Amino acid sequence: MAVILHAKIVSKPEFTEDVKKQLLSLKDVADNKEEGTLIYRVNQAIDDKNTFILFEEYKDEAAFEAHKAGEGFQALSAKAGEWLAEPLLLRFLQACHL
Repeated sequence: MAVILHAKIVSKPEFTEDVKKQLLSLKDVADNKEEGTLIYRVNQAIDDKNTFILFEEYKDEAAFEAHKAGEGFQALSAKAGEWLAEPLLLRFLQACHL
């Protein structure tokens, strides 16, 4: 079963460009090297440049776990305490069908 999630990342103002660069690096890996990643979209709020909203979809739980275990995600996690203004918020979703 697919894993779908929405992530909210709020950076400290002095680290916004660092966070953005890391997220775009993660997107590049997700798009080009992770077969199980179906969607990895990085968005930056217009009204608050420190807020990033990600939409992600993975083929299954194993693909999501592989993404989390990847070098880029681990690098961002290691910097979270320094770079982020608040804890990472993950909201897991399910697709609606008629």
